[in-house]
Amino acid sequence: MKTTTTHDGLVALLRQAHQAMSAVVDAVSSMSALPVDELAEAVSVAGGIARLTDAAMARTVTAVEEQARLADPEQTLARRCGMRDAATFLATATGASRRTLKRWRDVGAATAPRGLGSCGELPPLFLHLAEALEAGAISTDQALVVREHLHQARLRAHPDDLDVAERALVAAATGADPDDACGEHDCGRQLPLTPELLAVQAQVWRDAIDPDGPEPAYEELRKQRSFTFGQRSDGMWAGRLLLPPDQGEALRLALDAHNAPRGLPRYEDETAPETGNGQPDEHGADLNRHGRLDERTTAQRQADTLVGIVTAAMTDPDAPRIGGESATLMITITEAELAEHASTGGGTAHLDQTGEPIPAHVAARLICDGYLLGEDGLPLKLGRARRSHTRHQRRAILTAYPGGCQNPGCHAPPSFTEIHHPVWWSDGGRTDTDNGVPLCQHCHIEVHAGRLRCERGSDGRWYVVPSWQPRGRYLIAS
Repeated sequence: MKTTTTHDGLVALLRQAHQAMSAVVDAVSSMSALPVDELAEAVSVAGGIARLTDAAMARTVTAVEEQARLADPEQTLARRCGMRDAATFLATATGASRRTLKRWRDVGAATAPRGLGSCGELPPLFLHLAEALEAGAISTDQALVVREHLHQARLRAHPDDLDVAERALVAAATGADPDDACGEHDCGRQLPLTPELLAVQAQVWRDAIDPDGPEPAYEELRKQRSFTFGQRSDGMWAGRLLLPPDQGEALRLALDAHNAPRGLPRYEDETAPETGNGQPDEHGADLNRHGRLDERTTAQRQADTLVGIVTAAMTDPDAPRIGGESATLMITITEAELAEHASTGGGTAHLDQTGEPIPAHVAARLICDGYLLGEDGLPLKLGRARRSHTRHQRRAILTAYPGGCQNPGCHAPPSFTEIHHPVWWSDGGRTDTDNGVPLCQHCHIEVHAGRLRCERGSDGRWYVVPSWQPRGRYLIAS
């Protein structure tokens, strides 16, 4: 039952809630010891508290920004606290990021009363959503899904259709009967939809009630497309990609095409170690029963694939040039460091653009398929004619080793590969066609890190094998 709280009692009520939650946090460490039924109830109640907390924050953000809009500029809450604006004050007072504040703001704008009109206080834009939010029945993530999809059709859809869609989506989010979106009765209840599943249903409703079809919604989504990319303080690069449906699906298909399984390797010698359960063997390698060595997560494989796509595009003859040259990664390392640490670990190289340090073996891997320059900026000969394979040599090596990356089980295409010297340049290896094997960037890194190695078979070809495997037993593709 909804209660009415006076303005004077609101702060006191919030203090009581804060004290109660402090006691809960102190006791929650023992929650895992609860019987299953009690643990399930505790999770349900904690989820309800989280939903109510988000609802309170959405109302709080709306109230602070409304006060800033109506008050004298010098008398706003932010100015009185020495802050530049309401957003700065809220971020400081709550510890929330600007992104989280925007989420609360968007939910608040969709569910808070819209002020006074000629007939009194105007109801929220989405009344059913507001009622569910106030009851703690819907989360911020679910509310944003409903708000974003219905907002796209709101100006074109008939009000009755919009009301039906909103009621149905709120019911789906809360698990209530569609004719009882706020769950006042127990009949017709079902499992609530997660935000991801709710988004699928919301998209169907949006397109169904919009008389202009999907085109306006698509154009609105397309305007939001963006790609931001920057370096973090720890040296990692982070990006955020937002694409409309067709572009996103094209990228998804490209990633899937490169990451889809295409057969597994097998051992020529069946006495090779076999765990059969994906657990590390005595050598510490995570193997499946076929001996495949690939510990990458799906996200890591996708990252490698995306870098491979971009790297391959950089080598296209029609790719844009910088100063007349194709985009080239420049690395600084001394000849002594490279010779000493190319295959043993240790040593440091530096990226020219940012100055970031990288291991020497990474530089050695990049130089395998690049250029090595001396202090004068001219190519180093080191007693041999050329450090990197020529374009014609690369073509011949790819012809001799069809299928792309030669690590069994890896599916990187030829355009993603770099040419590795199986007999390392630092060990006197020559830049000849019989001393080259194509490897994708990931597998090339694994070779230079010592987790994979190249071994020449009795047929004279080079085979890529796990470093723990005894010599003389190489993998052959199935």
